[in-house]
Amino acid sequence: MALKVDPSVMTSHHLPMNIKTNYPVIVRAEGRRLYAADGRQYLDGASGGVGAVNIGHAVPEILDAIAEQSRKLCHANCTLFANEPTEGARRPDH
Repeated sequence: MALKVDPSVMTSHHLPMNIKTNYPVIVRAEGRRLYAADGRQYLDGASGGVGAVNIGHAVPEILDAIAEQSRKLCHANCTLFANEPTEGARRPDH
C-alpha cells in the first residue's frame, strides 16, 4: 500500500515530500522502528522530531507519564497559566 501525496499539502520545509513518490503508509511505531502497512520495517531517523528520534516511539514509561498527566490536565496555554513545577521553578522562595 502506498500513499498518494496531494501536492497542495507539503509536510515540512525541512524534509519536503516529493509529490512523484509513493510513500510507505506507516501504521505503527515502536522504539526506533516504523512499521508499514505492507509489513516492511524502517529505522526511524527523522519522522517524529527530536522526541521520537532521541527516546523512541511507544516507550512504556513515557506513555505512563503522558497518561498520568492527561488525567490531571491535558493542556493549558503557558502564556496564561503555569503548573506546579513551573511555578516552583520561577519562585524558589515559595
